[in-house]
Amino acid sequence: MNLHLLPFLFLAAIGAGCASATPTETDPPTPPVTETPTAVRDDICRQEPLMDDIGSIRYPTDSRYAVLPHLGQVFTAIECDDLDRAGRVAGFVDKSYTAGVLLSWGDTEPPLRMKEALTSLGFVSVTASTWKATRPFTVQDLNVLRQAFISNDALETLEFEDCVRCG
Repeated sequence: MNLHLLPFLFLAAIGAGCASATPTETDPPTPPVTETPTAVRDDICRQEPLMDDIGSIRYPTDSRYAVLPHLGQVFTAIECDDLDRAGRVAGFVDKSYTAGVLLSWGDTEPPLRMKEALTSLGFVSVTASTWKATRPFTVQDLNVLRQAFISNDALETLEFEDCVRCG
C-alpha cells in the first residue's frame, strides 16, 4: 500500500462516517471491489511495450481500462507500481502528461462526485457529458483521476477518452 495515500484514506473514512453506522440484517451486502487477479496483473506488468500504427510506443493495458486507450496505459503502470513506466507513456514530456485529455460519457453526465474530481483536477465541461483537461498532469494527478474513476464507477458509463494534442 502506498503510505502517501493513508491521510486521504483516513479522511475519507471519517467523512463517510464509517464508525457511526451499524449494518443490520436488512442491509444489502456490499459488493466486492473488482480487482484484476494478481497473476494477470503481474503478467501485464512484465509485458514489453509495442509499437502502434503511427510509431508510438504502447504499453499493455489492464482490461478494466479498455475504454481509456491513452490514460489506461498510465493507470496500469501506476497499478504495477512502476512510475517510470507511467512517465514513458506517449504524451509525457518532462514528467508531465501534456497530450491533453478529452472524456465523454455520451448521452449521460458523469456521476456528481466524478464531476467534482474532474473540476478539482482542472477539467472544464465542454458539454454536460464531455470534459476537457485545461493543464498538463503529473503521474500523481493521474493517480487521483484513476482513483476517481474507480471510486465513482465512472468507467462503467464512459464512452471514450482521447488525447487532445497527440499525433
